[in-house]
Amino acid sequence: MATMSNRATSSPNSTRCKLEASVRASQANYQAAQAARDSATAALERNKVDAEGPDVPYLKLSMERAQQMFKDGVMSKSLVEDSEKNYQLGPE
Repeated sequence: MATMSNRATSSPNSTRCKLEASVRASQANYQAAQAARDSATAALERNKVDAEGPDVPYLKLSMERAQQMFKDGVMSKSLVEDSEKNYQLGPE
């Protein structure tokens, strides 16, 4: 009889409320997981930019300028090779 009395005290409205609360909690967990994924994706993109380093565009420009100055006859080949080496090695 104890089983019947437990069933009798659990009304359909109570069960529905519990299910709705469970659905809301699951939806909140899902949204939190999506936000965590988006945050991790953004961090990955920032890390990629940081890994390239701000010096890379500068080193490339410096190399190109040295190459042009060598063509114009105002810079030695060894300085051009140094700038090429610096660009290829990048920031360490």
